[in-house]
Amino acid sequence: MATLEELAKRVQRLEQRIIPNDKEFEVTVPYIDFGIDDTTKLPNRKKEGDCGYDAFALEEVTIEPHSGTKVPLGIGLIIPEPFGVKAETRSGNFISGLNIGSAWVDRGYRGQINCLIQNITDEPITIHKGDRPCSIELELTFKMNLVPAKEYYTPEEYEKVMNTERGATGFGSSRSIV
Repeated sequence: MATLEELAKRVQRLEQRIIPNDKEFEVTVPYIDFGIDDTTKLPNRKKEGDCGYDAFALEEVTIEPHSGTKVPLGIGLIIPEPFGVKAETRSGNFISGLNIGSAWVDRGYRGQINCLIQNITDEPITIHKGDRPCSIELELTFKMNLVPAKEYYTPEEYEKVMNTERGATGFGSSRSIV
């Protein structure tokens, strides 16, 4: 576990990257332009307060029915610690039959970001250059320090944390079919 001093240093480094304004926090994220011409669009928010930044397709891509492909977005990001970036489905695209393979952009990756997209319809769907195939989101990430639960908890605490209503059931065990 981190000491209080180590945590204070981490918070101080984080504060240096986050600049509060009157409504929300702002994080500077340098980008790399992989565009083939001057028409590359940077991800942006349609409305102030939107969580995701709409990303734009760099080129035209047709996705065959019930298949998936990648759509290049024309940019790379130099993501500062302790953040990560994730590509997500835009609600309007989902309604149209497109689903994003939710994927993290690793902090050390320096290549072009691609949107992993799946067509769940019976017809081909074309993403045109400049369309918004996905949104990208900046998310706070944490390093996990994995320790054996039986060593972390006392025997009494272990019994208590293991005794939940759900237990080890999963994969649709709580789903009810109407």
